Amino acid sequence: METGSENIQTFTACFLYPGVARYDKDQTLKNVLIDRHIEDIAKSFIGSAMIINHSNPAEVKEGDPRIVGKVTNVFLNKDGFTTKEGIFVEADQKYYCDFYLKDETAIKEWQKLGFVSCAWEAIELIRPERNERGQLEKLSYINVEYEAEVKSVKALHMAIVADPRYEQSIIYKNSMSEKESSSSIELEKGIFLNYVSSAADKARELFGVFANSKKSKKNDESYDDDEEAETEKENAKSKMKNGKKAKKNESDKEDEDSDKKENSMDVDGELVPHEELKNCYRNAMKAKKNEKDDADEKDEKSTKENSHIKANSDSGFALKEARDAVRTVEKIIYTPCNGKNLFK
Repeated sequence: METGSENIQTFTACFLYPGVARYDKDQTLKNVLIDRHIEDIAKSFIGSAMIINHSNPAEVKEGDPRIVGKVTNVFLNKDGFTTKEGIFVEADQKYYCDFYLKDETAIKEWQKLGFVSCAWEAIELIRPERNERGQLEKLSYINVEYEAEVKSVKALHMAIVADPRYEQSIIYKNSMSEKESSSSIELEKGIFLNYVSSAADKARELFGVFANSKKSKKNDESYDDDEEAETEKENAKSKMKNGKKAKKNESDKEDEDSDKKENSMDVDGELVPHEELKNCYRNAMKAKKNEKDDADEKDEKSTKENSHIKANSDSGFALKEARDAVRTVEKIIYTPCNGKNLFK
C-alpha cells in the first residue's frame, strides 16, 4: 500500500452482518434480506473508496475528490482480535473491513464521527415464488418481513459517518505514525468509550422500561391482591352476617317450639294445642247435650204412662255416658299439664 504520505493511518470496523435492510433503489421493494450470500457481498467491498459521509452520486469512481482512503481487506470476525491500543474485540460472526485514511482532515473527521457505513446497489435478487393462487409467498427473518433476498451487489463506497446503519460499526484504529501523540490515542479511546457509554445508556433506558413495566405489573398485582383481600373481607362479613341470621332463626325456632310444647299436649306422639283440646271437650259436651235433647223430644211422643219411666231411664243412661265422656277428656287434659285446670 503506497500512498506517499506520512499521515496514512489504518483502521478496522464492523460494517456488515446478516439481517433485513431497508432498500429504496427499487420501488417494488421495501426491505431486503442479506444472509446466505453475505460472504460474497462483503468481499465485493475490497478496494472500495472511503469518503466522509454518504453523498451523491453514490458511486465513487477513481479520481473522485471525495476519496480520503480505501478498503484494503474484509474478514469474518470468528476468533476475535486485539487492536494496537489493546482493545479486544470479541468474536461476533460479523464482517469487518480494514481501511486507511490518507490525510489529516480525514483523520479528524474519523475522530469526530467514529463509525462506518457501506453503500451498495443490488445486482441480483432472489424473489419469492407465487403460490397456486398466484400470490407471492410472505417472507420474514426474525419476525421482520422482507420482499427479496440479496444475492450479489455492486459496492458503491464506504463512508465515515456519525449515524451508522449498524450500531456495532465503530472504527478501531490499528496503526500509529511515529509523529502521533499520546493525546490522539486518548481521543480514539474516548470515541470507543463514548460508544460504550451510548450503548450503556441505551441498555439502562431499556432496563428502565423493563423495571417500570415490572413495577407497574407489581402495582397491578398489589392492587389485585388488595382487591382480592377486600373481596375476602366482604365475603367474611357476609358469612358472619348470614351465620348470625341463621343462629337467630334457629333460636327463634327453638323458642317457638318451646312455646308450642308448653301450650300443647302429647297425644299418641303428636302435640295437640290445649285450645284444640278445649274445643274437643266443648264439642263433646255439646254433642251429649244434643243427644239428650233428642232423647227428651222422643220421649215426649211416647205415651204418658211410659214416658216418665222411659225418660228417666234414657236420661239416666245418657247422663251416665256424658259423665263417662267428660271424665275421659278430663283425664287426658289434666294429666300432662302439671295439675292445672284448663277450664278455670
